[in-house]
Amino acid sequence: MNAGIAIAASPAAGHSIPDFECFTCDEYFNDNWDRSEHMWDYRHLPDEYYECEKCIEVFETQSGATRLEVERHHYCNVCDRTFDNLNRSTQRLASDLGLPAPGEQSFWEWHLQVQQLWQAQDACSVWILRVWR
Repeated sequence: MNAGIAIAASPAAGHSIPDFECFTCDEYFNDNWDRSEHMWDYRHLPDEYYECEKCIEVFETQSGATRLEVERHHYCNVCDRTFDNLNRSTQRLASDLGLPAPGEQSFWEWHLQVQQLWQAQDACSVWILRVWR
């Protein structure tokens, strides 16, 4: 085992247990990347898991994987494109749908609203938006 990754926390000594526990064993990690790396290395993946399609990170929910793809990898699942940065992906979504930029809300909340709007439109109006804008 890589001793630099696994964390042994002792609540009695005033240490808190890290947030990221292996899905299969009792080891804890400081971040999801380290946990994912451990699970791939030791084949500790559960029967049902969701992985980011851009890196090795795994999640218990699809929304966790999607959120990582959107926020860290700047992937837009509406137009199936990856952008250089979060600002460019935001501009693309806003212009495609004729919406204002996110403003005060988090990008993740705004992206979910955009996704719902996109899915609510029929194929014809989506095509018109993409071709004529």
